Amino acid sequence: MRRKTRDVIQKAYQIYELILEISKKRLATTNLILEEATKKKILDDYGNLYYILRILEKKGLVESSKWGRKLVWEATKVVNHEKFNEIIL
Repeated sequence: MRRKTRDVIQKAYQIYELILEISKKRLATTNLILEEATKKKILDDYGNLYYILRILEKKGLVESSKWGRKLVWEATKVVNHEKFNEIIL
């Protein structure tokens, strides 16, 4: 498994916040998250996004579920930046 660098942890928090933001309006599908992350210049490829989503899922911050043929992500906990860092590290 890859080591979680400071950059990866920061991007994970940004993706986590993005999921919270998207979920307020509509379903946070993987494609929608990638599209928004690309617009905000957080990430630009699916591989890194999926790696970060799996970290978040493993730590219990988000969960995924199938919606038709799409994978939908939902935050299971709402935490601030400090608590996020405690959970991730």
